[in-house]
Amino acid sequence: MSVTIEATKFIIADEVAIWGYGDSEDAAWADLRRGMTLAKIPHQDDVDTEDAYCPNYWHEDQFKAFPATAALVADVEQRGGRIEFAMVKGIACTGDEEEAFDDAQGAAP
Repeated sequence: MSVTIEATKFIIADEVAIWGYGDSEDAAWADLRRGMTLAKIPHQDDVDTEDAYCPNYWHEDQFKAFPATAALVADVEQRGGRIEFAMVKGIACTGDEEEAFDDAQGAAP
């Protein structure tokens, strides 16, 4: 049995969560920016980082863009971004997708 992991979406993530997603990498970054704005977390360029009392802020270097499966993005839409995800051949996917892929690889002659 063959299982294909296909990237049709993009996510923006760090070690903790998926912060943005979309049909393109640009759309995923825009989603991250929208979410940070709604949460009132300023971008690093908008704060005085020399100030000892500087609030938390974000910067693009904290995150990484990944191609992703539609199933992973659907999972984020349903459960939020604080979920684990797997990587198969450079594509972010659900744990179930990774397991099915691994099982298929093991079953291949």
